[in-house]
Amino acid sequence: MPISTAVQASAAMPGLYAPVLIDGRYYVDGVLLKTLHASVALEKDCDLVICVNPIVPIDTARASELGMEGRSMIEEGLPMVLSQTLRTMIHSRMHVGMAAYTQKYPDRDVVLVEPRPDDSRMFFTYFFSFSARKTICELAYRATRAGLLERYDDLSRIFGRHGIRICREVLEDRTRDVWTGLGLKRRRIAPVAHTLDQALTRLEAAIAAR
Repeated sequence: MPISTAVQASAAMPGLYAPVLIDGRYYVDGVLLKTLHASVALEKDCDLVICVNPIVPIDTARASELGMEGRSMIEEGLPMVLSQTLRTMIHSRMHVGMAAYTQKYPDRDVVLVEPRPDDSRMFFTYFFSFSARKTICELAYRATRAGLLERYDDLSRIFGRHGIRICREVLEDRTRDVWTGLGLKRRRIAPVAHTLDQALTRLEAAIAAR
């Protein structure tokens, strides 16, 4: 089948996207059966598996303590409450699986990359919205860089076992953005918005440092 059809089936989350018919059978997102299928790679003798999970429930209390966007899920309505419920179920099940990988494959390394639970901007930005795709990319890029830098010592040790080096200088370079990293033109924003973005970036760094 075309790769596009396989991807469509893999993203067919009931309630959001309809099941996809392939060779007389309907397929849906595998998350309904198992959150993280890292075992597929581990069983093929992969020594290092990097897992990316964007679906994390928000810790509203922690987000509020950090001075971040203090919004109530109840005020956002039923869809937001259902989103938190789904995220919680998926996330808890995934971490149970991660613990099992550690026991079953003690000589392998499984690295999980995901947003912070207090990152309210990632949570309250509707990632199924096509119009929000650029915002999501920018938020995810900054969050991933910050997370790698925060875990630099541990990840350097893990990746070092596999001949991979993390360049700290690159992670600390705040002039980098997702668009130039992909060889694309940097997204234009108004001067005021650019100044605000820089201020928020510095604020995030100060909070992380504390």
